[in-house]
Amino acid sequence: MKPKRKKSAKFNKTVAFTVFLLLAMGALFVLGLNSGIEEREKADKSKSFNEQSIDLVAVGDMLPHETVTQSAKLSNGYNYLSLISRELQESFKKADLRFCNQEAPSAPKLEVRGYPSFNAPAEFARDLSSFGCNLISTGNNHSADAGSAGISGTLEEWERIKPLAFSGTYRTKEESNKLNVVEKNGIRVGFTAFNEYNNQPSSGYPGVALLSNEDLLTQQVKDLKLKSDVVVVSVHWGKEDSHEPTEYQKKYARKISDLGADIIIGTGPHVWQPYQVLDRADGGKTHLWNSIGNGLNSQTEQDQLFSGVALMNISKDSAGTISVSRPRILPTYMHYEWGGGVGMFQSQLLARKNIEWGLLAGSQQKIDKRNDFKTTEQEQIDNLRKYIDNSLVEILESY
Repeated sequence: MKPKRKKSAKFNKTVAFTVFLLLAMGALFVLGLNSGIEEREKADKSKSFNEQSIDLVAVGDMLPHETVTQSAKLSNGYNYLSLISRELQESFKKADLRFCNQEAPSAPKLEVRGYPSFNAPAEFARDLSSFGCNLISTGNNHSADAGSAGISGTLEEWERIKPLAFSGTYRTKEESNKLNVVEKNGIRVGFTAFNEYNNQPSSGYPGVALLSNEDLLTQQVKDLKLKSDVVVVSVHWGKEDSHEPTEYQKKYARKISDLGADIIIGTGPHVWQPYQVLDRADGGKTHLWNSIGNGLNSQTEQDQLFSGVALMNISKDSAGTISVSRPRILPTYMHYEWGGGVGMFQSQLLARKNIEWGLLAGSQQKIDKRNDFKTTEQEQIDNLRKYIDNSLVEILESY
C-alpha cells in the first residue's frame, strides 16, 4: 500500500489566494451596494427637497358683463365655464396655487345685474372654482355694488365652495382679522387681499378691506409673515386702462413690501403694467406685478382683450430658505364678434357673440374675424413685452 501524498505548499498557497480574492470581491460588492444605497438615499432626499416647490398662477379681473352672462345663460341656470377654452382650462389647472379676482358680487338671493353695478348669479363663483381658482380676491371697486347683502351672499357662496382661501371682504371684525395660511408641498403661503376704493359706499360690517385701513393692512401682512414661508398680497388699485402705476400704487407697493410681502398681485387697471422686484427693508425682495390685466370679460379695447396669466415659482430648500423665481406670462385672448356692427351704444353692446376666452397662441383665425380692429398674435406679444417692461419675465406659448 502506497502512502498518501502530502498536499504541496504550492497548492495551499493557491487555495489561500483564492479565498482571499473571494473575500475581497465580497467586501467590494458590499461596499458598492452600500455606496449605491447611499447615493440613492441622497438622490431621494434631493428629490424630496426639489419637490418642495410650487407654481403660483394669477389671472386678473374676472368680469361678468351682461354679454358674458347672457352667453353663459342656459334654460335652467348659467355655465360660464363653457366660455373658456379647454386648452386654457388645462393650462391653468397645472399650477398648484391659482389666484383669481372676482370683480363682482355673486349673491344668489339678489337680482342678477351687469355693469355698472354688478351682481352675478351664484354660478359665477361656482364656475370660477371649476376653472381652478383656489385663492380668491373678493375685494375690488365692485365689491359693494349689491350692498351689505351682496358682500354677505358672496362670502356664503365661497364658504360653501371651500377654496383654499378667499379674502378682501368680511362680515364681522373677527373675519377682517382672519389669517389665511395654506400649505402646498411643504410650503406655507399666507394670503390677503385689499382694495383702493369702492364704487358704492361701504363702511362698518359687512365691509371691504381698504388700503386706507392701514392698521388692518399692517396687522395682516406682519402676522402672515410670522406664520408663513411666503406672503402673497392681492391689491385692487390704479387707474383704469393705464399702463403706468399711479403715485398711490407706488406708495402702497413700497409700504406692503416693507411690511414683508414676498409677492404683490395687482389688479384693477384691466391692462398690463410693469413687473418689478423691490428691495425690502428686511433685506428680502418683493416681486411686484403692478397689474395683470383682464381675464373673462367683454370690454372693447384691444389691451383689455389681449392679456395673459402671470406665473411664478416658489421653492424651499433643505435649510428652509424660500426662493421666488421664474416670472412668466402665458398670453391669452378674449374673443367675441360684433353681430350688428361696431359701436358703444347700449343697444349694440349686447350684440356681441361667439365669446371665448383662450390662449393667444393659435388664435389668429379668430382674431381675423374681428370687425372692429386688425392685429396679429406677434404684435400682441410685442405689446405685452413693452407693457411688462422687464427682461426677467418670460413670455410663454404654452404651459
